[in-house]
Amino acid sequence: MKIESFAGEGILYARPYCAAMRKMGPFLFVNGIVATDSDTGKIIRGLEDLPDQARRKLSSGNIHADAVEGPIMAQSWFIYNILSKLLQSAGSSLENILQALIFIKDMRRNWVAFNRVRMMMIKNPPPSTVIETPCLAISDDLLIEMHIIAGIPDEK
Repeated sequence: MKIESFAGEGILYARPYCAAMRKMGPFLFVNGIVATDSDTGKIIRGLEDLPDQARRKLSSGNIHADAVEGPIMAQSWFIYNILSKLLQSAGSSLENILQALIFIKDMRRNWVAFNRVRMMMIKNPPPSTVIETPCLAISDDLLIEMHIIAGIPDEK
């Protein structure tokens, strides 16, 4: 079987070490995606870093709740948005994620808000393994990293 590598538009990845996604047969393997804007290198740190529509959708309107939950919600939304675009470019979607490996900082503080975004973005979330980690990649401001395996549905 042929293996194809994709860099992925809008994806910051460890050039030249790895592609953002590999395809083999009807399967897509996406490596660690974090909430970093590939055009600017800027880390998504809160709701204010998101497009207006996403910010309005995620904001509770409570300044205290948004200060606590905003960073993980913004990063989660940003990653799912990137994953959605990446999967669509290969003929798949978030609904076709078969398995997820999620690294998250401070599970007690961040899990509930992350899961709320996940349920908003994916109707039927896939089996997932969640691992709490003390640090991620390039910055202490990164709160979450996702690796996924997705399928490409048969054309009908």
